[in-house]
Amino acid sequence: MSQTVIVDSLNVIGLQGQVIATLPADGHISAVVHNGYVREYAIAGKSLWNSAGNVVVPYSYNLAGEGYTNSSFYLSGYQMALTYEGDLFCYDTAGNVTASLTGQNLKSSNCNGFNYNSPILAIGSNGGYSLFSATHGLLSGTYEDYEVTLAPVISVCLNGAWGCVALDGTVVVPFEFSRISISADGTLMIGKRADGSWGVYNVAY
Repeated sequence: MSQTVIVDSLNVIGLQGQVIATLPADGHISAVVHNGYVREYAIAGKSLWNSAGNVVVPYSYNLAGEGYTNSSFYLSGYQMALTYEGDLFCYDTAGNVTASLTGQNLKSSNCNGFNYNSPILAIGSNGGYSLFSATHGLLSGTYEDYEVTLAPVISVCLNGAWGCVALDGTVVVPFEFSRISISADGTLMIGKRADGSWGVYNVAY
């Protein structure tokens, strides 16, 4: 559940009156709590803190999950952050960098699926999409289209057919479907082929 909290001076106060985190005197504006993490809006940028008051994602221009319902930080077990310089970083729940893409001057509009906090982003360039994985960084290959899911895979289109790619770049659902969808719990892929037949794959890795 996302909770808008009271910011009293430099303390973030929970709805039960407890101090969740103490923020630095950096010109902070507001804070929101979700899933045990505090999102801080400040003049220096946006950051994430854990419930112990430690920084897990340093000040950034944009954080994945902000545009998703209830600001779902660490929904996939990873958190993407885009810096003011256009560098992309992925953090685990301890604040360690698990993957990065620097020197590309990326914009939020390039990072397709960014607001869904998916473990894989589709980065648009030259009319196609490259994939950035939370664990393996930039993957090889370019795709024609994509659909972000909340499973640890991303649905992509190659040569007019749809399939799914996992965090390590492995094709876990072959490119043989004209239409696919992922179950609400993120465990199954259901696809329809051009000949009308159906396929079901387990995508809960």
